[in-house]
Amino acid sequence: MTYRRIGIIGDVHGHARNLANAVHLLRDRSVDLIVSVGDIVDGPESIDECCDTLISHHVIAVRGNHERWMFAGQMRAVANATSVRSLRRRSRDFLASLPAFRVLPVLGGTIVLSHGIGEDDMRELPRQPDKRLMTTLRRCHVVPPSCVGIISGHSHRRGSIRVAGTMLVEAGTLLPWKSPCYGILDCASKTAAFHAL
Repeated sequence: MTYRRIGIIGDVHGHARNLANAVHLLRDRSVDLIVSVGDIVDGPESIDECCDTLISHHVIAVRGNHERWMFAGQMRAVANATSVRSLRRRSRDFLASLPAFRVLPVLGGTIVLSHGIGEDDMRELPRQPDKRLMTTLRRCHVVPPSCVGIISGHSHRRGSIRVAGTMLVEAGTLLPWKSPCYGILDCASKTAAFHAL
């Protein structure tokens, strides 16, 4: 299937209620697909509920640095750190199955979904990207030649810009103190819009 309208969910960080609300609102907006840029764990609410929402609504997700840290037992002094042992088996299996990035077929080409950029879950999209960024990413095989867009998280910023014919979308976050939002990428018009929760 080729997707035209993609619902976007930014870094979750265990905010189960905001996640459920964002998924519900996106379903009402008739998107073809909902994606999540990861960092699902390490938050104050139920991580199992977050995973249940993502699984039951067939949200396509990728792994964030917080999932990587959790499974490696690293950075467990962060606020509201999630313990692998605290999770139900279904949640552990779901989170363990998440890849660093996915390439999705969309109208006009493909979209790369990742927490950072490609395999690097700590690398943010630059604040003022230029044409050289896309040239470098293609040359280094971080994105395929068919790539017409990148949806990325990690920065907690939301917004989009077109660079060298490619949409670069920062997904925002569900953190309550950082203007929680969800987004919609329209691949036909090559525009992304964000909406407050």
